[in-house]
Amino acid sequence: MGTESESFRVLSWNLFNENSDTQRLVNCVRATTPDVALVQEALPSHVSILTNCFGHVITARDYICRGELCHLTIASRFALRDIKTVEHFPVTKPPPSPLARWVGWIEFLDSLSATITISDACSVRFVVLHTSAAVGPSCRREEVLSVLEAHFEPTIPLVVAGDFNCFAKPWLTPFLAIPLAYRWGDVLMWEKKALNAHLGFRGFRPAVTGTTFPRWRLQMDQIFFKGLQLTDSHILREQFGSDHRPLVAEFATNASSASSRPS
Repeated sequence: MGTESESFRVLSWNLFNENSDTQRLVNCVRATTPDVALVQEALPSHVSILTNCFGHVITARDYICRGELCHLTIASRFALRDIKTVEHFPVTKPPPSPLARWVGWIEFLDSLSATITISDACSVRFVVLHTSAAVGPSCRREEVLSVLEAHFEPTIPLVVAGDFNCFAKPWLTPFLAIPLAYRWGDVLMWEKKALNAHLGFRGFRPAVTGTTFPRWRLQMDQIFFKGLQLTDSHILREQFGSDHRPLVAEFATNASSASSRPS
């Protein structure tokens, strides 16, 4: 007799800490109807809305922009357990590059995870992160590695999502090397391909492909998964007031035919 699967939907979205109209967040949740939302750049007003929409919400520090702290958030219609916040840096972290000093960004403070019981037979570990923008790609790779090492759970399915800021390409190096304090290994980096390969080596697959940051026609956001069957995924065209587009992925918990093909 075959194993029955339970399905659930995940939203990952950098909703933009200057996107202060909370009705836009409500509209996004209504449009996507997720069971779990992994959110970056959430202000306290956003967290209140997420609590009303989902019931179960946890937060951690995301980054400080011009003195204002925004948050990473996991919001769920299911109860959250085994909650873990990893403090990667203090708020006194020195700006790592000339650009970071100029714009007043203190980035990559925390990462956040929790386990959710989807069905009697399956629990899933969810991790949300937001890597630094004002650094070279090798620094972001180190940040991703530190998150995986801190939150990795080898015995249950995993979803790792967020804004990975993977925008580095060789043709941009002449423009970015000095303001972002590039290392030698950053010069020829195709960062999105390198990130997919790096996580692929660890058994993760990307759920979506396409532009998530329309201003520069880049894909900087992703939902990576392991031990789950991907049944549907897409990037929304509407931004709901953010500079990033929302990502949605639907999964089944029966991993025997797990898909590695993003749609």
